[in-house]
Amino acid sequence: MKLVALVSGGKDSVFSILKAVQYGHEVVAIAHVRAPKAVLEADSMMFQSVGSNIIDSIATCLDVPLYTSRFEYNAAVNTDLAYSKTSGDEVETLFELL
Repeated sequence: MKLVALVSGGKDSVFSILKAVQYGHEVVAIAHVRAPKAVLEADSMMFQSVGSNIIDSIATCLDVPLYTSRFEYNAAVNTDLAYSKTSGDEVETLFELL
């Protein structure tokens, strides 16, 4: 199966790519949701941003395109256990990116 890997820059997301390839899947692109500009690491209910500085290198090493977007600072509008579409919520950034 062809897939787009959501990568934070951390070891777990890179490991998930390794496992996907081991199981016969093909990574055709990676996606990353960055912190707001001028913020190196932002608090987020959904996204880890501390590894954003190495995302470009991961895409280069994998020789796949990189697609990025930015979430807004403190944009966790919907924190319910069962998520439903919520205008302005940081999760909507992921839907738009993919």
